[in-house]
Amino acid sequence: MTSPRMRIVSMRDPSSDEGIAAAFGRQPIIIQLPSVYAIFAPATESGAASLDRCKLRKPGKYYGAGVGDPRAFFNLAPEEPLSRYLLEDKSNERLRKFSLDLHGTFIRLTIGPKTFESKVVCGGTFQGLLYSGVLAEKMQLMERLTAAMSGKLFGKDHGYFCAPIGSSCNMSGDPAGSITTRDKALAFGRDRGVELCLTLDDEEGQGGSQTILGLNHGRVEIHRDGPGSEKSIDSLQRWLRQADQS
Repeated sequence: MTSPRMRIVSMRDPSSDEGIAAAFGRQPIIIQLPSVYAIFAPATESGAASLDRCKLRKPGKYYGAGVGDPRAFFNLAPEEPLSRYLLEDKSNERLRKFSLDLHGTFIRLTIGPKTFESKVVCGGTFQGLLYSGVLAEKMQLMERLTAAMSGKLFGKDHGYFCAPIGSSCNMSGDPAGSITTRDKALAFGRDRGVELCLTLDDEEGQGGSQTILGLNHGRVEIHRDGPGSEKSIDSLQRWLRQADQS
């Protein structure tokens, strides 16, 4: 299953889009995030199966998504007060600023009843990792590629949501935790047959899994602390105050 020919491409390299288009849907893609390396695939049945195989996924685990289109993401929970506030601005300026403020933070939304479970939904909740800049651009490309694929994980009731699904770049349940250094990420990818690794030009920052914050009827729920969690919590609470005052 090894992949000795794995391509390592900067996300700012003009050839990166071509590399994504060639690999996405055939093989999971490793992507360097600000604090951790992650692996992504299309939000389809075959995409989830490819992640399962790559990570030897253990039972009781769920995939989140890398959000390129925040409007589509918050449309999954349109009755949430913050969703209404962000979505009512048709210019998308609020969504753009929100994604910039919460860059690198998971937002968990309730998108169905507590009995609703799938590869990506746990107890009716689903989480998306918000981005700005080049990371958002690459997620948008993967969303467009997924839109043309069959077997989508999200159906009509959820707008055939297409954001790429992903997880930490490691074997499922690895006691060593998430991979935060390039040499280990590349070794994992080569061992598991991954063909493409997208890197950031920035140096590797403070390592660790990203913060997970939930929205529950206008309240913030802290599900996991991560690098910069205090800033993310403060930003989300400020946005909730703005929504409440609007």
